[in-house]
Amino acid sequence: MYQSLNDYGLHDSVALLNSFTEDTPKTSLETAIAYYHTKDYQQAVDILEILLENISNNSSDDHQYEWEIRRYAGLCLLAENLHVKAIQMMMPIPLTEMPISLLSKIGSITLKLETKKRKAQPYFFEIIRRQPKAIEAYLGLIDSGSTISEIQQYLSPDLQQHEWVVKYLEAYSFSSSRNYIRALAIYTQLQSNNPSNLFILEQISINFFRIGYIDQAIESFSKIRRFNKKNRSSMHLYAYLLLQKGKVAELTRLCRDMLEHNPNAYQTWSIVAMYYDAIHAKENSMMYIERAMNLNPYDYVIHIYRAMLYSSMNQYHIAIPSLKIARRVGKEILTYEIMIQIYLNMNEIDTAHRLAVECNKLHSNNPRALTLLGNVHSCVPDKQETAMNTFKKILKVHPNCIEASIAFVKFLIKLEKLINAKQILEEAMANHVDERLYILLGEVHLLENNNDAASIAFAEAIRINPLVEEELNENAELPDSPESSDDVW
Repeated sequence: MYQSLNDYGLHDSVALLNSFTEDTPKTSLETAIAYYHTKDYQQAVDILEILLENISNNSSDDHQYEWEIRRYAGLCLLAENLHVKAIQMMMPIPLTEMPISLLSKIGSITLKLETKKRKAQPYFFEIIRRQPKAIEAYLGLIDSGSTISEIQQYLSPDLQQHEWVVKYLEAYSFSSSRNYIRALAIYTQLQSNNPSNLFILEQISINFFRIGYIDQAIESFSKIRRFNKKNRSSMHLYAYLLLQKGKVAELTRLCRDMLEHNPNAYQTWSIVAMYYDAIHAKENSMMYIERAMNLNPYDYVIHIYRAMLYSSMNQYHIAIPSLKIARRVGKEILTYEIMIQIYLNMNEIDTAHRLAVECNKLHSNNPRALTLLGNVHSCVPDKQETAMNTFKKILKVHPNCIEASIAFVKFLIKLEKLINAKQILEEAMANHVDERLYILLGEVHLLENNNDAASIAFAEAIRINPLVEEELNENAELPDSPESSDDVW
């Protein structure tokens, strides 16, 4: 009946169905389906729940009818972002009766909701049973705890013939277990033989981001854009990195392309939010990042950016819940870096220390994780020597870790050890072009009452990242430049 009424238009279908005097279970279900298609989800759920209650009271044996009711009720709840209720609603439906798109959706949500991620595996196994070449399902199995040796046992003969697929899954397995360097080595080798493979380029970009190689991540994302401007996967991560580096022109072009080719995607609205942030319109940024979050409430990049946006305005009560979701979804070092800094700003040292210890357990021997412990110790009066030794140890083993260099310099400035701070900055500047280094150099020069040198350092920071100019103007009165403003600024 619904199909025949569809020619009238969806809203007309609802009106016609509601006008029937005989209210049978069949017409009620068709009415609920019509409400679903017109996005009136609550109306649909109300009807479907009544139908389920009637089935329970009448002990009906018509399982197909019950499963259809549960499927549409679950779809409505998913659309309303009521994911736990949706999964509970659809739990009685056999996996064999679910469409692949729904299996994939529930599997992905289960990965993000459950601490025991293996609960998601049955959904991915069912996808593979029906579509043995569905690479995304194998990735889901890896994310849910399957080892690469287990994956190779399940891998279809057709995929096993493609060496790049086997290597790709091996690299993804390393990345999933936070061995990003080893994953990158395999992905880079694959990319040399498959230069236009967007799956490989995306993973290279993501893993560069995870180890803090932002410039390399941006370059890899730009290759994806050169091959396909319509691509939307992970483009909001690319936008986030462009924003961090002050690359407003590239961010603007990305925003325009996404609005043209993917106007309804959650990635697009998060990119729009970042664009408005770049042009200092934070009210618009907040509006659009909320829209993006409503479309995908468990996306890591959305929550990381949302947390940074609100923490920049000292609205920690909004930032912290987003960081907790990001931590549950991804447990990336960046999450801990932002979270720990917020708790240090709030003077909650014990919480910051607990998070730093947790991060180091997850990312053992990672210099950025160790830096977090140094940061926490530097805020405790009787742990100053411990902090000093921590930073020295990190830079001795990992001299190119810019996060450790920056943290150490801030600590040295706090202790008024300006000569030592300048020495660390010079060593870092030999290996990195980063506006944060020049801002710190400017601060050191100001403390030395060397305003001319401070102006040059701040001007270089602005040249590297134009977005820091407003931040510098807000946080401190910049000294007059030794040259004309046109020449320096």
